[in-house]
Amino acid sequence: DEVQVTVSRKDGKPATIKVESDGEITEYSEDDMEEMPEAIRKMVKPALQQTTNGVMRLNSQGLKLDTGSLQLRVDAEKAAAQARSFADKYREVAEKQAEELKVRVAEMAAKARQQAKEAAKQTEAVMREAEAALEAKTQPELAELRQLVDQLRSEVKELRQQLKEKQE
Repeated sequence: DEVQVTVSRKDGKPATIKVESDGEITEYSEDDMEEMPEAIRKMVKPALQQTTNGVMRLNSQGLKLDTGSLQLRVDAEKAAAQARSFADKYREVAEKQAEELKVRVAEMAAKARQQAKEAAKQTEAVMREAEAALEAKTQPELAELRQLVDQLRSEVKELRQQLKEKQE
């Protein structure tokens, strides 16, 4: 005995189930599945879960799809291919942006290093200027102190000489 079951659904309405056995066709609605024989109900439930459009036919040997259901599968394959293509494009874009970001970060780091070198040079120049200014300020004072020391030595020498002469 061959039993042919056709499940069709249109516009989101409850599915129509046609059961053909021994030349007789019995029609059921998705809403009154409990009226169906148990064996047929077991075949129909997976079909109802898998179809949203088109027609699905089941027989006792297995699942057969008609062109409506096959079209859905082709569309799903196209969608998967488009999704892969989309993912590949965005992966390429993300990789390109990551590379551009690496280049920009490297440029920023080089610029920061250069600015640090410039700041170090400026600091060194300021320090040299400060040293020179300090030396310029202290040199006359040091010269004056040396002169005073020389004068004091000379006076001490004279005083020693005078003291020596008195003692003799």
